[in-house]
Amino acid sequence: MKDMEPYNNTGEVAQMDIDPTENYFPDTGSIDDPSDLDWDAPDQDEEGEDEEELMEANMTDYNGPIQDEAKYIVHHNQLLLLLTICLQCLSNQVELHCTTLGGIIMVVCRCMQCNWTRKWRNVPESIQGNLLLSAAVLFNGCLPTQFFRTLKSINVVTIGHRSFFNHQRQLTHIVHWRWSKEQEQIIREIGDDELVLGGDSRCDSMGHSAKYGSYCIMDLKTNKILNMELVQSNECGGSYHMELTGLQRCVAWLKTKKLKVKAFVSDRHVGVRKWIKTNWAEVTHYFDCWHVAKSVKKFLESVGKSKAMLVVKAWSRSVINHFYWCVKSTETGPDEVPVKKAKWMSLSNHVVNKHRHDNPLFKKCSHPKLRATEERKKKWLKADSDPHYKFQNVMFKASLVEDIGHCSSIGQTSRIEAYHSVVNHFAPKMIHFHYENMLCRLLLAVMHYNENCGRDAKSLTIVFPKFKHGGYTVRKIIEDPSYNYVNQLFDLLESGDYERTVIEKPPPLAADKERPDRDEAFADFSKRARFT
Repeated sequence: MKDMEPYNNTGEVAQMDIDPTENYFPDTGSIDDPSDLDWDAPDQDEEGEDEEELMEANMTDYNGPIQDEAKYIVHHNQLLLLLTICLQCLSNQVELHCTTLGGIIMVVCRCMQCNWTRKWRNVPESIQGNLLLSAAVLFNGCLPTQFFRTLKSINVVTIGHRSFFNHQRQLTHIVHWRWSKEQEQIIREIGDDELVLGGDSRCDSMGHSAKYGSYCIMDLKTNKILNMELVQSNECGGSYHMELTGLQRCVAWLKTKKLKVKAFVSDRHVGVRKWIKTNWAEVTHYFDCWHVAKSVKKFLESVGKSKAMLVVKAWSRSVINHFYWCVKSTETGPDEVPVKKAKWMSLSNHVVNKHRHDNPLFKKCSHPKLRATEERKKKWLKADSDPHYKFQNVMFKASLVEDIGHCSSIGQTSRIEAYHSVVNHFAPKMIHFHYENMLCRLLLAVMHYNENCGRDAKSLTIVFPKFKHGGYTVRKIIEDPSYNYVNQLFDLLESGDYERTVIEKPPPLAADKERPDRDEAFADFSKRARFT
């Protein structure tokens, strides 16, 4: 078998010599004794198990996909109960020679009385058992180090890390092939429709020293990711430029596929907005509202730190609600930018209880008439007072007003942030991956998200997020995710109906650096060690 590397966790073939004269059968009947015909399943309530924990196993022959066949963890002594009996003369004087190869165990049984011999293994010869285990780890986004440490902690005989990484080189091609077919299907479904796209980047670590940056573009109508590009920092001159480089590659892919783009929604990255204005001018560029609202909230909280300005901070929630209303209530068109600005600038009058404005685009507030006797939760600001002056300075900066005018009312990038949460399960930021492995895990995250982005809500619940400071939020409880893409990857592995993909890797980050002399580096380290 090709997947059988000649080593296990220790890097060697493991052999176990079993004493054939030892009696492995228990003296009395028990629930572990197959000869105890009076044994019955324990009461679930007494055992403290869930109803789904105890199920009857179908022991008939199975002819379906290998990944769906039931598999069991068998203890060493329980395996001997089956192998130390001669099937020819029923003697228990059987000599066993056992060899393990990764997670595969092969046993040669020879009866010492009638010389009857048979060979047994836990996996059929036609199945690459070790490769199947590696595929299960990778396709489900598990971390191999944690997975194998878990098995080792209870002494489950399995493959080692070296075997997994050897298998991963083959499995990566299956992931790329499956993603290319999914992309083709998405493009066929789009046809000649004009797209409203959203885009955002994700770095593999916090701060400004990230090695990888991934950029994805999403169809905001279907919430499916169309393309994802991985950028290494030395390809673009530093981690700050990875977002722009990723966008440029995604736009080049869109033009290659001849997809029509009507509008593009992103955050307020300076390099991105400049590049789109210069090189993608035929597309209307909008900003995501959440990123702008977060900035507005920070501005108000910074002003409201002093006791005299608490009256300004009290307006924080109302101002953010007004911002969202300005964007949502304005129809898209050639005049949408000045109308959004006019609605936003009306705040200057509204907070001082003045609801008619001089701007012809927005002459008066749209809320119902406020009664003077109505009890208010927050106080009106006094016109031309110090709080009103600071409120205007913060809320009506030229750059902020301009950005609000370009905020999107036709789609947001919040679903891309949801996708980034999925990526954290497949490629956590505290774990380093090589380029091919990082790309493979990102594609797995994309396939998982695309399959589950349309799930319906089965109920509602109330939660109390930390950022609400005691306030509540009503959230949807979504249906459980599906993993059909994993089964399809296993089908490709079993059938071999895929092509190898050529992955162009960038050079390592230190490729252009001069490597130090090993002995000199160790000597310098020893000299500094006395100071640490």
